[in-house]
Amino acid sequence: MSGLRNPIRGEEEMMDAYDYCEHILATWPERWTGSVGERESGNWMEAQFAQMGYETRQTEFPCPGWEYESGKEELYLAGKKLEAGAQYFSVGCDVTAPVSIVQHDGKGGFVGEAAGKIAVVRETDTANVSERNPMLLALEKAGAVGAVMISEYDETYSTKMFRTPESKLPAMGVSGKTGEELLAGEGKEVRMVIRAKQTEDKTTSNVFGEKGPADAPRILVGAHHEAAPGSPSAFDNAAGIGIVMAIAQEFAKETVGVRLGFVGWGGHEFGAYGSCMYVKHYPEEAKRVKRLLIFDGMGVKGANPEIWTHGGAELVKSVRDVAGQMTDIKVLERTSRPGGDALCFGPIGVESVWVSDSMWKGGKYYGREDNQWKSAGPFHSPIDDMRFMDRKVLAKDVEIGVALVKRWLAELAK
Repeated sequence: MSGLRNPIRGEEEMMDAYDYCEHILATWPERWTGSVGERESGNWMEAQFAQMGYETRQTEFPCPGWEYESGKEELYLAGKKLEAGAQYFSVGCDVTAPVSIVQHDGKGGFVGEAAGKIAVVRETDTANVSERNPMLLALEKAGAVGAVMISEYDETYSTKMFRTPESKLPAMGVSGKTGEELLAGEGKEVRMVIRAKQTEDKTTSNVFGEKGPADAPRILVGAHHEAAPGSPSAFDNAAGIGIVMAIAQEFAKETVGVRLGFVGWGGHEFGAYGSCMYVKHYPEEAKRVKRLLIFDGMGVKGANPEIWTHGGAELVKSVRDVAGQMTDIKVLERTSRPGGDALCFGPIGVESVWVSDSMWKGGKYYGREDNQWKSAGPFHSPIDDMRFMDRKVLAKDVEIGVALVKRWLAELAK
């Protein structure tokens, strides 16, 4: 499809997935849930769909708000400034207190001294955010004045190790190397400065481009369009949006007998919020989705895609047939529940496919010399930028998506 001005190359030509990803990062480096960047990037996405000829709409939902001055956090250990980042939804602060090392107790609480302290804990002591958020609330209840989580990444940190608007305890994240300094400084004074505040007046939006009969069975292809705070979020998930836009271009001129939709989910980093709100508020429409295709965690150099399926034998066969025509693609089946933005579709009987490049072992590129961290890119990190992206890998992801959509269009037209 021609006629779309490529802002990267400055030409009247079709953008590819890499170009879309690069443009998003350059234009909206901050896109967390409810932020100005999320809203503006969503409006841009809708305009792109409209220019391709799709019917467009945005469905808007209230969400917990957060305002902060990205990149202006400060952390000092005995007067020495350390690199650190505010954790999602942290309240603002300027507090000074001794370091206290604590551990997760496996029950949502912690072991160690917290009252009047800045509690320091390793990310690797916890399994996931469902343990970390309760731990943060427990530290707050116990009288801690701040919390710092040490990232599994040696050279960077995630801004989402803690992420709950329920907490009023200031929280920061640091890299593994910085964390070692904090662990060695137990009992020394730490000063935390975070310029942020929680708000209640924000909204997030799902952005749709659609075509075909409104009452027909639906195929929905999507990725989340917002990002973790303090992160350019190329891998997670501007690249996913780039893939969705590139697939939409491929079908822009085709006449379809089903309802073919493309969507940018809002609020994902708050916990698949936008996609779950869609299922909740548009239940009949959501139930008409016969195939849900999600792209999340995409496009890293050297990565080979893996495809997670959640559905019946026919769905699995369609995915395996497509994967069998390409090389180095792993197909896996989820027998319990779907993940990511397919999470809330599973309980209403929607079959889903999640494409990701997340299992490439690329830890050596961001401080894991043992190369054991299994994620392709540094999730939710300040260094999740274009350095990890690869045009050819993204093109392969687009090829997978186009092949699956063509297969499903043919199946549903019968």
